[in-house]
Amino acid sequence: MSPVRGHGVHRAVGICCFGLAMRIGLSLSGLQPMLAGAMELVVSSTSWERAQEGYFLGTLETQLEEWMDEDSKPPTDDPISSTSIAVESNLAGGANTKRQTGNAAVSRGNPTGVSSAGAGGVAWDLPDVVLAAYLLNPVIAGQCAALSGDVLGRVFPLAALAAAGSRRPGVTAGALAAAACLWRFYAAPLLLPAALMLGTFSCGSAGAATNKAGGKKAAAFDPRSLKVDGKAFLRLSAAFAAWCAAILGVCWLATSGSWAFLWAAARGQLLCEDLTPNIGLYWYFFAEVFPRFRGFFRVLFLSQPYVYVLPATLRLGMFPEALASLVLAIFGLFQPYPTLVDPMLAGCLFLCHPRTSARMRLVIPVGMAALVPALLLPTMRHLWLQAGTGNANFYYFQTVGLNVLLAVFVLQFAAALVKRRKALTMAFEKRRKAQAAAAGTGGGAAVAFKGDS
Repeated sequence: MSPVRGHGVHRAVGICCFGLAMRIGLSLSGLQPMLAGAMELVVSSTSWERAQEGYFLGTLETQLEEWMDEDSKPPTDDPISSTSIAVESNLAGGANTKRQTGNAAVSRGNPTGVSSAGAGGVAWDLPDVVLAAYLLNPVIAGQCAALSGDVLGRVFPLAALAAAGSRRPGVTAGALAAAACLWRFYAAPLLLPAALMLGTFSCGSAGAATNKAGGKKAAAFDPRSLKVDGKAFLRLSAAFAAWCAAILGVCWLATSGSWAFLWAAARGQLLCEDLTPNIGLYWYFFAEVFPRFRGFFRVLFLSQPYVYVLPATLRLGMFPEALASLVLAIFGLFQPYPTLVDPMLAGCLFLCHPRTSARMRLVIPVGMAALVPALLLPTMRHLWLQAGTGNANFYYFQTVGLNVLLAVFVLQFAAALVKRRKALTMAFEKRRKAQAAAAGTGGGAAVAFKGDS
């Protein structure tokens, strides 16, 4: 092992250990109740406290009759409070170890190979930078200490992208199915970027140039030609559907042969009935809009991000890893129950593509401006809910400003991808003309394109 490689391995191990120690320290510091009540980190659909309340209320109905017969009072402590410390340790330890492994796999799967030399000539690899940005982020560590279900939910899409980068279609389909069925629906459209990463779709060649001797040179790479392997994509889709059916079958068996869980799990994301405040835009809008108009706006808002997946795939399919990051960022903007960790995760994934990020404009001004509402959110929440000197508008206006700035950030990344594609297309045109001139045909022998995808 070379010295530089050894330094890289030791640095990655040190980052993982420090990130794990940070999460364990926050979990054992007594800040867990405060973090669990932060609407910026935990939403009601993935709150551990809500899960405890649901368990208690579920058992209360069956135990009520027994309590009445015994002339005893219901217990004042939570039925599973004795195991909360153990669960907290497991989530902060084992679950985050999975997150570290999945994130490291995604980061190290980046084909760019970009590194920067630090002090003393020791190279800081890009995967180490991304790993540090994710594991040492205090917001992400705080959500883990708050025992949010999103900690486990993010394992599946990151594992799917890591498996796709390693060309494992079965594991990719299983991880995507678990993410779509057990976490959130918007993980399903990641099937298209994953198919691109697996090679199901590929950028084709524009033809072969002929030299003066009559022989053929290698086919010229055409960034605008997208070939589709229909059979491979159908196999991947069939594996995804089979995994979804298997997961739903296990849930059906676990609920004693009842499909009621399916609607109970889906209605939270489809109907947006839970209007608990969060950093998203849905809760305030649906609280203010007339009930008869809510159905229309549900369809409009929830279908909005799906509109962009196919056009983005057709246009930016030559960058599958960056496309997957863009899809996750878009759905993070439009989901009904977001947290501050969603843009943090998108930012970490954007770092995996330095050639695209270098083309982004206004990154520092937008980032500094986004810090203002992000830092004011806890203050406005305290003034509204604790001190009683504010109202919901105080909090909602900060969420509006934050989401607008995050949308600008995501649009800048998409625009940078388009610029990068244009640069490659122009380079291809220049190379094609040079090959045609070298072959003695001048500029007249144009290579036929299959269309601008």
